[in-house]
Amino acid sequence: MLNRFVIFVMMIGGSILVVAQNRVYESPNRDLRAVIVIGKQHQRRVEVRTSRGTLLQTKRLAPQIYSGGEAVGHAEWSSDGNFFVFNTYNLGGHQPWHVPTYFYCVKDKRIHSLDALVGLITSDFSLLGNTITTTRLKVGKEMANEPLTVTLPAIVPRRAEQIVGRERRERVL
Repeated sequence: MLNRFVIFVMMIGGSILVVAQNRVYESPNRDLRAVIVIGKQHQRRVEVRTSRGTLLQTKRLAPQIYSGGEAVGHAEWSSDGNFFVFNTYNLGGHQPWHVPTYFYCVKDKRIHSLDALVGLITSDFSLLGNTITTTRLKVGKEMANEPLTVTLPAIVPRRAEQIVGRERRERVL
């Protein structure tokens, strides 16, 4: 009887360990890794690291007041390895219609919010090359979803140039 109990506990313990493991997404050229980290007390974050382990960028998915925090739903690298795209969902069940979507850009080494650039994302994405297809919230008389197709290189360079331009102006001042 004791042996059966020990085996049962080991099976449950093993299942818990599997659930708590980090997920690793290696870029197509194997230069970078995106790691979905589940830490103590289920704190979550997305890390982008070099193949040697050097941390380049982190996005914390920490719980907010009265929220269970966020978890990563769908994540993948673009086929050329220049972008890592991921979306999240709220663990507390708040705003189930909203699917916050982010992407890491290799060029500027930053994690950007797609929602901040194009409006609130309301569905999962599909990624073909560097082009994301999804839906966003159309704000107007009737709030509805509208299809959205975004080519990531087209929206990032402007932001990267703005950042570089701002840094140049700050040095001049």
